[in-house]
Amino acid sequence: MPRTTLEYSGELEAKLMTVAREDGRTKAEVFRRALSQYFKIREETQNQDRKIAVIDRNGKIIKELVFIF
Repeated sequence: MPRTTLEYSGELEAKLMTVAREDGRTKAEVFRRALSQYFKIREETQNQDRKIAVIDRNGKIIKELVFIF
């Protein structure tokens, strides 16, 4: 498996550690999943407005996420 080295802020490290701990995953697995989702979102929104909606159980939009690539 290819490897890379990243530099990122302490704030991002704290969030990464929290998510990894809460999800029972390694930091590397959280990175891999996040990167995979990034590519999926980018691919799915190609040539579109690049918005994703967070919808509650009743179908009501609670938040729209706008992606800038």
